[in-house]
Parts: sequence; structure tokens; C-alpha cells
Amino acid sequence: MLPGMACARGIGLAAVLVWALGPGAASGQDVPRLPGERLAARAVTIRYTTGAAPLFVFQAEGIGLGESQSISLTVESSAPTQLRLYLIPKQGLARFRYVVLTRQRPVARLTLPLSAFDPDPQVARGEVPPGGALLAIDVPGFMRGRLENALRFGPCAAANVAAPMPPDQTPPGPSAEPDFDRALGAWLGKIAGGRLGMANEGKLEPAWDQLEVLARGLAPDTWGFGPDDDTTLMVSNLLLLAAKGSDFRAADVLDSWRGPALSGEYLWKTERRSLAEHARGVAAAECGRGPLGDSICARIRCDVWGLVSPGDAARARALAGRDAPCSNSGTGLQSGLFAATAAALAYRARSVRELLERALEHSGQPGSEHSRLLRQCLEWHKTKLPLREARERIRRECFEPIRRRDPANAWAYALPNDGLVALALLFGEGDFARTLALAAALGWDTDCNAATAGCWLGAMLGARRLPASFTAPLHDRLRVAIAGREHWSIARLAALTLELR
Repeated sequence: MLPGMACARGIGLAAVLVWALGPGAASGQDVPRLPGERLAARAVTIRYTTGAAPLFVFQAEGIGLGESQSISLTVESSAPTQLRLYLIPKQGLARFRYVVLTRQRPVARLTLPLSAFDPDPQVARGEVPPGGALLAIDVPGFMRGRLENALRFGPCAAANVAAPMPPDQTPPGPSAEPDFDRALGAWLGKIAGGRLGMANEGKLEPAWDQLEVLARGLAPDTWGFGPDDDTTLMVSNLLLLAAKGSDFRAADVLDSWRGPALSGEYLWKTERRSLAEHARGVAAAECGRGPLGDSICARIRCDVWGLVSPGDAARARALAGRDAPCSNSGTGLQSGLFAATAAALAYRARSVRELLERALEHSGQPGSEHSRLLRQCLEWHKTKLPLREARERIRRECFEPIRRRDPANAWAYALPNDGLVALALLFGEGDFARTLALAAALGWDTDCNAATAGCWLGAMLGARRLPASFTAPLHDRLRVAIAGREHWSIARLAALTLELR
């Protein structure tokens, strides 16, 4: 996850406060109120201007929810954006649907069961009108400037007949596949780690005083996760592999970033520069040779190439070798390749030390700065160097030189962050809760670090061995910034991952 991702957090409470307290109470703006019968009869267009903050677009009252089981609605946006559509059928219950609208896919036509909307535990306390209410909120990604938009919404109708659950949200049946539990553990670890590390993202100093609280797990009212860039780009890679097969090209990766479905607001400056370079004729595999080539961007998405290659480090590196150079070079490229390798080997590893040592054997560059740092982390742990001293050495020897030349982005560089991932895994001693707590507390890109550590350790342990305090609050729900594929069952993603071996 990268700067500004937190802007969508807490939307649930703010949204229902509009209903509980009246128009503009939570946002300082006038929120258009629409009667439900107006939306049922025809579409309504609302024009608005916004920026990097969430904006309440409208509130419809009495839309016929009541005891309804499903809803049909159409929404069209003149500009690319993301929405949260809240349904409040009765007091104490609120559900929302995340909807991505892109330039190539500006219209979403939804016929869904209410259960396809994620519950939001931060619910309205005020009275709800007969027939319930619907709220529409524009939620920016982390690369949003000024947005002028016209949102056309409707018609909208609730029904007492159940609609089918979308396939992406339907968990697979019981699996006899021996690697399924490990693939599911990897996805759960990736998501839980990303969620846990959000609070300390970008902080330069470690949060030692938070370790005990972080090790307790996710907040019980979390209910699913997303969107963020880590999981969005991982799912995008899965869909690319499903569409193109293992022979996809580097240019296909860039096409998937600019494609019809992916929200451009979830691409950071590294990927955006790569797209600009490619547009002016630079070969896709050379686009990562830029000022942020050493960033963490390849690593956060490349572990998926290992997850689709259980135990097969060579295939994982071959797939990542066509993806990682699109955004990264130098240590950033090595970081992406190492992530894919480690994720593949995690399916068969018996210990964290074995995992890191075997992944280093496949690095291909044993003398590189990246390999030397990871071997140093292994040595520090073996010789029982105190964790705080090991972390300080990484700060002094790896982070500070980068900070002097790029103070604004140093916290998102691959080399020091990969060192922290190694420390969290080694000093976590195979304990999932302690490992994620360390990764989330050691500083810099904490959510990406905890997500990576959780992915590898989750694959090594398997889902059944992960603490319920980290997995139960997810409720098998993930949201990603991909139009038409926004909501997923995490178990369905694990099944798809293994189908693409």
C-alpha cells in the first residue's frame, strides 16, 4: 500500500452518520436527497466536483428494501472513479458494495443478492425510513487530483426474489487438493498482514510499544479488506495469467495496468512513469529503469507468481521476470524476483530459515547488495544479535544512504524494507502473530512488509494453522480495484491460484 490509501478507511461510519444526523452532518456538504420512487422510475444525474477526500454524492430514501432479498441498479460515470454504495434496509444494519468505473467501462449494471454487499459493523443508529435508504459515496484511490463528474444513477429496484451470488464471491466446495490449504494460507496472510500494517505505514521509527496489541490480531469489526494496490495488482496478475497463459509478455503486463478494468488511481508513480515511458516507445521490459527502479513496487505484486508455482522456483522466477522489469530495476527488480521465489518455495519449506536460505540459492546474484543484506539478516539471527540492534544496522547502513538522496520516497525502497521482512520472519520464529506484529511495527512500508511476511509464512503454515484472530475478521471477503471483479471470496482466489499452475 502506498500514500493516500488510507483515505477510504472509516468511510462506513462517516457514511451512516449522514443518514443518522442528516444531510452534510459528517462532511460539511449538502447531500442531495432523492425519493425512492424517483429512482425506481428513471435515472437521475448528479454533477459534483471532488478531489482526494471521499464525497457523499446522494442519499435515496424509501427504495423498497424492507425484507427484500436482492436489488437491481445501474450506475454510469462520466469520469473514472470508485464508489461505495450503501444499503441500509433497517436500523442497525448497513451493507456496502464497492464499484469501480473506468473510462472504458463507465457503466455498471448490477443485479445482486443483498448478501453480495459487505456488512459494515459501524452502522446507523438513527431511524430509517420505511423501505430503507441507499447512500452513494465517491471514494478516491491514492493518486487522485481534482475530479469533475456526472453520475447517472438508476433505475433502481429491490425485489423479494433472491438473485444468484456472483461467481467471484462464491467459495469453492471442499478441496482434496493438497496445496489448497497452503494457497489459502498465503492469501489470508497477505491480506491480514496488509490490514495490520496500515496504521504504521510510512513511519520512520519502529513502534516497539505496539507489539503486544498488534499480535492480538485484526479488529473484530474489520469485515473483509480492500481495496489496496498490493492485492489489486496480485489479482490483476492472476486474471492476466488466466487470459494469456504462461507465455504472456512484459507488454501484456503494462496493458493490464492501462486496460479497461483496472482503476488507474491505484497505480503509484513508479507504474505511471512506466506507462508513460512505454507510450513514447520504450520497450516494456526496459520501463523499470527509472529514478524509482529500486522501489518496492515489483515485490508487492510478484509473490503471486510463486503462489501459482508451488515448489517450482524456476517457473516463479520466469513469470516474475516478465513482470518485475516493467516497473523496477536494480534491487527493486531483485526484490520482485526474490518474492516470487520465496512464495513458491514456501509451499515446501519446513522453517523460515530454510525458506530464506533456499530462496537465496535461486537468486542468481549471490554477490548483490540485496543478497548480502538477507544473508546478513540470517547471520544476525544465528548469532543472536538483538533485534533492535539488527534493525538499527539496516537503518544506518541501508536506509539512511537512500534517504539522503531521496528523502521523500526512501521509506518505499525495496532494500531496507526487504531487510525488515527478513528480520520479522526470523525473529518471529515461525509464530504467525509475532511475525506479523514485528513486520507491522518495524517501520517504513509496514503494510507491504507485513503482507509479504504473512503471504510467505501463510503458505508455509497453511490456513488451518493461522490464528483465528487474524483470519476470522476477514469473513472470506476481499475487495480490489478492478471493474466488474471488485468483490472476491478469498477461498475462491486460492482455488483460482492453483488452477493456474
